Amino acid sequence: MIAEGFKNIEKILTCFLGESKNGMSDSGQLQFGCPKCIEEKGPNEAHKYNLEVNLFKMVYKCWSCNDADGSMTGNLARLIKKYGNAQLYDAYKRELDGLIKAQLYDINAYNYALDKEDVLIKLPKTFCKIDLDLCSDPRVLNYLSKRKITQDIIDKFNLGYTSWNEPDKGWRNRIIIPSYDEYGDLNYITGRDFTGKAYNKYKNCDANKMDIVFQESLIDFDSDIILCEGAMDCLYPLNTIAMLGKVLKKEYKLYKTLMTRANANIIICLDNDTAIGETKKIYNLLNTGRLKGKILYIRMDSIHDIGDLYEKYGRRGIVSAIRSARQFSELDLLFE
Repeated sequence: MIAEGFKNIEKILTCFLGESKNGMSDSGQLQFGCPKCIEEKGPNEAHKYNLEVNLFKMVYKCWSCNDADGSMTGNLARLIKKYGNAQLYDAYKRELDGLIKAQLYDINAYNYALDKEDVLIKLPKTFCKIDLDLCSDPRVLNYLSKRKITQDIIDKFNLGYTSWNEPDKGWRNRIIIPSYDEYGDLNYITGRDFTGKAYNKYKNCDANKMDIVFQESLIDFDSDIILCEGAMDCLYPLNTIAMLGKVLKKEYKLYKTLMTRANANIIICLDNDTAIGETKKIYNLLNTGRLKGKILYIRMDSIHDIGDLYEKYGRRGIVSAIRSARQFSELDLLFE
């Protein structure tokens, strides 16, 4: 007899894949129409049932299109994230928890079943969520005070810090800024030295920046979005995405997400030591299709970046900068 949890996961899959060919076999096998094949070749592909799922192993593979680029194979979490939605993903995790508690699913395979790419990114072992009233390290408090980072900012972004006892030396004595994807899973972390003595002020995890949208879980895609360079800068204005650098390309998840989900203006605000040509490249990249005419920019002059602007002028300075956002003229775009 197949456990109820596995049947419920089958129902979750049918919500976005449609009905399976013959239902679930005693070995946990299912066959669905492959969503990628359908996207690329048309609706008739749905009747070929190329997508095979094994619920007992929590894996999937399309025997038709996967050979082309290897993108249609992996764990079910990846499939649900790509073609389902956040609610279905949460339901999937709940069913997995139930199967583990009932000892019907191997707990050693649990992390893989959720997403082996997610579990590679972990908070440092000594990570401690910051509470300004309880924190005993004066260096942490002094740094946060200097940057005007208040408890409401800390709570919103789940900011923490590490100690000198951190096993990974690169993460010692840093303010930790975690990022979570739209499903609430950790997808990136960056750390800022708070001692003033580290060789590198910033430390980033090993995840590929082109595959994430920083702080995606907090972004309202129906409101104006600000694009900035650094993780610290995204703490101050509302609805800001840190690009974690100066570059945006078509193959980046951030580009694809903005082009498909952003419904209001996008305001580019790079540091003042970044050439205006870099801003223009991002502007031209985004100013097309459904975003045409919705791209603006802010040019930092005497202030280095958004973080410095907030330190000097507070939220009033941020609001003033946003109000100064403007578009490039066609003539402007001809020159760097």
